[in-house]
Amino acid sequence: MEVQRHIGYEIRETDNYIRRFFDRKQNEMGFEKLTFAQTGILHYLFCRRDADIYQKDLENRFGIRRSTATGILQGLEKNGYIERESDCNDGRMKKIILTSKAVAREEAVHKMFGEGEDFILTLLSDEEKEALISSLRKIREAIKEKEDAYDQKTCAGNTRV
Repeated sequence: MEVQRHIGYEIRETDNYIRRFFDRKQNEMGFEKLTFAQTGILHYLFCRRDADIYQKDLENRFGIRRSTATGILQGLEKNGYIERESDCNDGRMKKIILTSKAVAREEAVHKMFGEGEDFILTLLSDEEKEALISSLRKIREAIKEKEDAYDQKTCAGNTRV
């Protein structure tokens, strides 16, 4: 008897394998262990190093909560990969700045991500790639809309007079 699989489990399991794949690549390159999220954020910051990037930008881009972003950034700062500096227009806002340590590592990480992405993409035909990306975006947007509606409803119910 075949066990019924659910799409959420399939996505999560595939995500776990992809993370382990990239973790192994980092180890092969001799890098100290960073989480997949930390590595992804460093890559994002590197690709946009000429722009001012703030924590809120990362929250929006990666679909993560403030507490998650804070934890990731604290780990990167502790390990010497980023610094945060006050914005000259708004002292409450902190720009995220890559350190020289992060820039030196990023060139190799950029290559690693490219090779990993190329490997994954060779497994799918062009039609499969388009269908997968389209389906994942459709799922993500629908869930995001539901979350936003729930957040608005919850916030509306918590207003004080």
